[in-house]
Amino acid sequence: MKEEYISLFEEIKKSYPKHYKEKINKYMKCLEKTVKNNALLKINILACFKEDQNKMYEIFPDIYSKYELTGFRISELEESDVVVICESYISEVYRIGGEFLNDN
Repeated sequence: MKEEYISLFEEIKKSYPKHYKEKINKYMKCLEKTVKNNALLKINILACFKEDQNKMYEIFPDIYSKYELTGFRISELEESDVVVICESYISEVYRIGGEFLNDN
């Protein structure tokens, strides 16, 4: 997950050297809005937690300590749990993007 977003943001920076900050910021806001309103994307995020446990655990140890026993299966989670997991994911995307937005 982390490597993919770093690669994406590096490509945006390379493709739009003068406007990359605006593009990255727009991407992150669009992703956040889409995740909040798209059940399929929420399921995809849960699948990332389920399928890439080693890398995701390094980034989200608190999420794993609370939800690992659910196997990140939608049937084992309350809607509020899904919201917490997805918000954590989005926060990490913002953190990664922030590294590109704050470079000088």
